Amino acid sequence: MPPDLLSVQLQFLPDEVKYDSLPRGVSFGDLVEDVNSSEVIVAGSANVRATWWGANPRADLRRGGTFLTVERAASTASSSSSSSDWVVVATDADFATKFIFERPSKTSPHESHVSVEWAVPTDAAPGTYRLHYFGDATPRYTPGPVSFEGLSSPFTVVASAVHPFLSA
Repeated sequence: MPPDLLSVQLQFLPDEVKYDSLPRGVSFGDLVEDVNSSEVIVAGSANVRATWWGANPRADLRRGGTFLTVERAASTASSSSSSSDWVVVATDADFATKFIFERPSKTSPHESHVSVEWAVPTDAAPGTYRLHYFGDATPRYTPGPVSFEGLSSPFTVVASAVHPFLSA
């Protein structure tokens, strides 16, 4: 194992997350923009993206955890939302995923959008998939972070016509 150097690393961003807020009528983890669930994705040919009302990821850095998962429905599941019916195929540690945090407005500096993007690999198994976002919000009048989750709609991936060992 490499040495743990977290205590000696320089950091130029403040650790303190003041608070996270939302516009009226939405909750943390609500979708801003969903995947196109009616589109069939050919493995290796597209990126899939969903965006949620999120929170500053610095509230909990999830060391040993993840901010996102890409999940495939188990063979016995159709499109159930039960987490036991889904198998994790990628996390934020995977090169094919992106976790994007942004502030949608300069006039509301405590509101956040979080996007999860997955570049569907050529060797992705055919099936039904979804994107899963894990966040921790720091509400203004609540001590400590509050965990929440966001799910995309299920989408379908079909096999690529290109063999993964023959692609350039």
